[in-house]
Amino acid sequence: IEVEKFVEREYSRHQERPVPWPVSMLALDPQTVNADQADQHPFYPLKDFRLLNQDSLCFPSSMLVSRNYFNPAWSGLRRIKNVVVIVEWAPDCSSERLRLVTPEEHQDACQLDAQQEAALKKVHTLLSFHKGSGKEGLSKDGLGEVVLAATDRKASEHELDQLLAEFGEGEGEERGVTAKGMRRLLTSGWLRPESKGRYWVAVSLAEAETLRRVLHVRMAKELLGGKQVELAMHMSMQGQEIGKALDASSGWREATSGASMHETAVTHGCFRYFDGDMHY
Repeated sequence: IEVEKFVEREYSRHQERPVPWPVSMLALDPQTVNADQADQHPFYPLKDFRLLNQDSLCFPSSMLVSRNYFNPAWSGLRRIKNVVVIVEWAPDCSSERLRLVTPEEHQDACQLDAQQEAALKKVHTLLSFHKGSGKEGLSKDGLGEVVLAATDRKASEHELDQLLAEFGEGEGEERGVTAKGMRRLLTSGWLRPESKGRYWVAVSLAEAETLRRVLHVRMAKELLGGKQVELAMHMSMQGQEIGKALDASSGWREATSGASMHETAVTHGCFRYFDGDMHY
């Protein structure tokens, strides 16, 4: 009989005492603070998170982690806390700062290389059979397959009509989406809308308790007087996506925060992966 025994490792608990930070820091966008002030911000990008002698992972720039959850200045081996509460946060909800990424910005960020272009054309050819022999372009049926493959959801007839009108070529029954139109669809952000100025933060339980207390004290008032700061708190293990907010500031309490289904799904999936979940 082989007896399994865990390797005993000297995990450090040094400097784990939570460090308080002023609530006014919620008005500071971590992407706009000066480099010399970045270490003073309570949140930092999850893509910069790394353990001792390990590499970081390329998580979306909208995903952050608090320094009380895991401080990058810590040394030695550390145990990672579970991700229990995720804070959806907007430092400035003005229309100039919190907005959807434009199609042009999406296309600039989604430059395809030669191999990806060849794969796209191959997929377009494969799905063009829905249109009928001798006719170039994707019909609504083929377009529906593209949406399903890109988003893992079935598109409605109304959405397919919109996509065909926006990205198709030709008239009447001859109208279809060419390979060029399919490329423009997949790189435009239409199927995967994302926001600028919206962040998702993994916080410690102590921070979550404190932030919820602040929300209850402020109630119908602005979270920060004179600032358009909003936040909502979510349980990371609620269903397959980030569900209804556990609590939210006054601006997001009655209405939704405006986050797209794509954003919430990506955030939830990435945090579950980061948390070491094994069943999806």
